[in-house]
Amino acid sequence: MTCRAGLVESKAMIRQLHAEQPDYLFARLAVARFHLDEGRLVEAEEFLRPVQTRTRFHTSEISAYSIAQIDLLLAKKNPEAARMWLNTWKKLDPDHRGIQVYEKRLKLNPPGLLGLARRKLYGYRGDLAESSVEGG
Repeated sequence: MTCRAGLVESKAMIRQLHAEQPDYLFARLAVARFHLDEGRLVEAEEFLRPVQTRTRFHTSEISAYSIAQIDLLLAKKNPEAARMWLNTWKKLDPDHRGIQVYEKRLKLNPPGLLGLARRKLYGYRGDLAESSVEGG
């Protein structure tokens, strides 16, 4: 099996898991990530929307959800809202190693004209080629 075939099979399994267990947060976030990676921001946002009604999260769940929200907001070219999510995440799980990664990404997307120029020049990810952090 090639790496590409394995990725396709893995995505299919995750989509099936989500179809069978729609309340399983990590499968929902993974499918939202697929949409985000494919540039389908509306679909990604739709997959994240039901999570907003949850009232209880495990620490690992709120971190994964925060990462998804921040990535979505950066893809939508809204670093100011992403910064607000990051600040909330820092209060809820201050020791998560992903916080430093996102602080760097957002530092490359400052508000105002400098941030706008960088986003136009480099795209929403800035010039830091780091992907989302997994784990806690």
